[in-house]
Amino acid sequence: MLLVLALLLLAGCRSNNAGNGSDDNTGNNTSSDTAGDPSENAGTDDQESGGDAIPSGPVAQGDAYRDFTTTLVDGSDFTLSDYEGKVILLNFWATWCGPCVGEMPAFTQLVETYGEDLALLAVNCGEDEETVTAFLEKNGYTFPVALDPEYEISSLYPTDGIPYTVVIGPDGTVAVTQVGAADADTMYAHYCEVIDGLLEE
Repeated sequence: MLLVLALLLLAGCRSNNAGNGSDDNTGNNTSSDTAGDPSENAGTDDQESGGDAIPSGPVAQGDAYRDFTTTLVDGSDFTLSDYEGKVILLNFWATWCGPCVGEMPAFTQLVETYGEDLALLAVNCGEDEETVTAFLEKNGYTFPVALDPEYEISSLYPTDGIPYTVVIGPDGTVAVTQVGAADADTMYAHYCEVIDGLLEE
């Protein structure tokens, strides 16, 4: 099962996100599709709110999460640090990415299964609001989705491909990073295993 999951996770879409090597736990993907070039947004520029340097480079297991605030497609605000103490699942995706789209039903199941114990945010990389909203409506997805047309959030969590998932534990540190996805049922089982383990700690 683990070998099958590992092979299927390699089926990601190529991204030039920050131009850095990925720190995923499942392997690299090799598709030539790209999500754009957010590298011009990455680096150590000052944040508008506090003047602190923006971290650059990939996150790794054990790193502290990188906070941000964004507006969701439903108009509400999402601040990552508001969910400290819960398991947080960040997923970076695009509508043109087959593996991204393929795993999305798992997110609906995860929200239903874990309720208030899980904060899930799907961050769309580089697409316009009309495209994303139409996709969500067509598929009936209601979990939280943020638009990242200028790759501002993506630059905090750089990767070489999507789907890219970062799971943050209740202690505020990165527990898992991975690039790629299998089918929704396989990913649901995988994420449940990760989340259950974090909730038991």
